[in-house]
Amino acid sequence: MKRYVISYYLHTDVSFNYMPFYDAIKNLSSRYLHIMEQSWLIESEMSAKEIDTTIRKLMYKTDQIFIVDITDATNYSGFLITSAWKWLKNE
Repeated sequence: MKRYVISYYLHTDVSFNYMPFYDAIKNLSSRYLHIMEQSWLIESEMSAKEIDTTIRKLMYKTDQIFIVDITDATNYSGFLITSAWKWLKNE
């Protein structure tokens, strides 16, 4: 399994139903964590491009998304909830 950060900017000022977008992120894997308002950690067998193709069609046309593979990441720092650090350390 590969591990990814999915980060996005949604134009929530438009009348658009984002529930299918959120559900699609959750359905990418059985192991995911919503770490910030617009950021998720997920595990998936898919490539970043495949994830993008799967969920971008569920976004509004001017929304933005960034997906990065962090599978082998060991050099990270920040201030997150405890469950996010445990997720990153595979605990």
